Amino acid sequence: MAGLAISSVRADYMGQPLAGQLPSRYEQVETLDSWEQAPPYAESELNSYSAVDSRTQACYQLMVMNSQCIVNHAATREGLNHQIRYLEKYPGYRKFAAKGIHLSGQQLLATAAGVLRWLDSSESLSDRFELLNLSQYADSKAKFTGYYTPEIAASRHYSAEYPFPVYRLPDDEQQYLSRDAINRGALAGRGLELAWVKDPVDLFYIHMQGSGVLLFEDGERKVLQYAGSNGLPFKSIASYMQRKGYLKGDLSRRAITAWFQQHPETLGEVFAANPRYVFFRLSDEMASAASGMKLIPGHTVAVDTRFIPFGAVLLAEVPRVDAQGNVLNYEWRLLFPQDRGNAIKGKSRLDFYTGTGELARRWANRVTGLRRAYLLLDKQQAYVQTASRIDP
Repeated sequence: MAGLAISSVRADYMGQPLAGQLPSRYEQVETLDSWEQAPPYAESELNSYSAVDSRTQACYQLMVMNSQCIVNHAATREGLNHQIRYLEKYPGYRKFAAKGIHLSGQQLLATAAGVLRWLDSSESLSDRFELLNLSQYADSKAKFTGYYTPEIAASRHYSAEYPFPVYRLPDDEQQYLSRDAINRGALAGRGLELAWVKDPVDLFYIHMQGSGVLLFEDGERKVLQYAGSNGLPFKSIASYMQRKGYLKGDLSRRAITAWFQQHPETLGEVFAANPRYVFFRLSDEMASAASGMKLIPGHTVAVDTRFIPFGAVLLAEVPRVDAQGNVLNYEWRLLFPQDRGNAIKGKSRLDFYTGTGELARRWANRVTGLRRAYLLLDKQQAYVQTASRIDP
């Protein structure tokens, strides 16, 4: 049973088409925080319309905008407090992000604390902060993608409805088997199954994200926590499908899923193109970011810490969506560099965390693109010559 070959999957085992882009964050080893303490605001943020629209005259001009133009939820203040506590662990003279925004801990800490006070003031943005443009592009925008924590239906037992195993980490050399070997049943019968799932495509994307949430038939939720991998390199199945001529132009998850629904016999072949395989453990605790801070939906971003330091405060224009994934407006948000990802490279590259589940997936899909983004620096701190100010 456990060795059911992926290549034999029937079309009726496949999930419904999923709109959007390929997730951009891969297999990160994460620290943990309590599931019970997981922020409740992710879904409410997605379902409630914000009065802040960055396209309005008052909020479009960065030099005159004030804190009323910034999304200011409990999550915003929680994230700022996380940044402050993180920076307080380091001496003020320590320098961060030597290849990019080369700031000291003192500068970062003063800025985070200043932003927290600014949220309760009527000061204009430019009166209090320098805005350092993160962009390396001609249009002065940074490249955004979105990531989220996938949820997937699961069972504790194998059945025709739930035929695909989620494995814990083997304690022997079989840990290093390829994805193809494991999908063909190399680990079957060893009691390594943590759960069984319906959809191999959903499971593959949980492997890519490095974490997920299992929703069992009795209503229980369990977090899939990264436990290790087979040590083989990650290879893009989208690139493989493009080379094979399976996909042309659109390389999104929607296109990949649609192809598999029409050609389920290619699943084994395509998945084998990515030899890397991820193993999990079950937990009741939600994952934290690479910095050790709790992921804050709508505010945490993954960055390349060679250029942008953990503890910094960013300001960016982010699309807001409704439950169907339609863009309602654009709003200015404070973003907190707290995470990193293997695909996030350069000073203009940001990966925006949207939360857990279907609504979070839709929001993450809409973030992808080029958007205005700046690093804030309290004006009482020395100006950094390696960064570029925006024009008024």
